[in-house]
Amino acid sequence: MERSRRVACGLVAALAWAGAASTAGAEAEGGRASTREVSVAAPAFGDDTGDENCRVARGPYAYLRADEEASDVDCDLVAPVAIPDRSQLVSLTCSLYDAEASNAMEAHLVRVDLVNGETTSVFVTPGTVDSGLIQVLSDPTPAPGTNGVDNARFAYYVAAAFSYTDFSTTGNAMRVYGCSVAYR
Repeated sequence: MERSRRVACGLVAALAWAGAASTAGAEAEGGRASTREVSVAAPAFGDDTGDENCRVARGPYAYLRADEEASDVDCDLVAPVAIPDRSQLVSLTCSLYDAEASNAMEAHLVRVDLVNGETTSVFVTPGTVDSGLIQVLSDPTPAPGTNGVDNARFAYYVAAAFSYTDFSTTGNAMRVYGCSVAYR
């Protein structure tokens, strides 16, 4: 299944965790809207496919548990995000950890068309590097035509997408600590 449709499958799992996001921010002086953020904590993330080999562990960070049956399984972590209607999206920032030399992950803010189910990645962070440290990765440029929030037409979720990952051994060597979506 192509990547965008597979990530879309995560919407069902993500909606099961709805309500796990929190918002923060304030209006600037003079009546102009300042940048606000909605954050998604690690416990909000679930697996995107419901595959029995994509077993999520949650705590201060989320990861996919090592499973000897999962060497050729394609699992991602997804979490819903509620962004105020008519906002303008500014950026996606995620704290990710990668200690796997042959693997990487990137984060996406995905919007799902509620009429036809099509998905679009609004933001995509750069991929992680195997530093063994927490990496704060960000994308400040939304895909063309996607920065306006329309909750009557679209639903939104964050996805941590893994590349070339053998989940039979990876375990907590690849983690999601959380993400934030900035908007005005």
